[in-house]
Amino acid sequence: ALEAYTTWPAQTVGHGDRQGRIKPAFWGDLTVFAEDPALCPADDLPENEILLTVTDGEITHRAATL
Repeated sequence: ALEAYTTWPAQTVGHGDRQGRIKPAFWGDLTVFAEDPALCPADDLPENEILLTVTDGEITHRAATL
């Protein structure tokens, strides 16, 4: 289910070679969730709170709880 929010969208827009995964030479966007998306039931993913978002190396969202 996690790939439906990461790898697949990047591939859909033609950026699968540089986006959608955390690895060397890929764009450095990152989202930190309240619960581990890999362990969370697929049906709960849309409600998983986003705590932090980093885009192009800059924090673009920080939850009030941080």
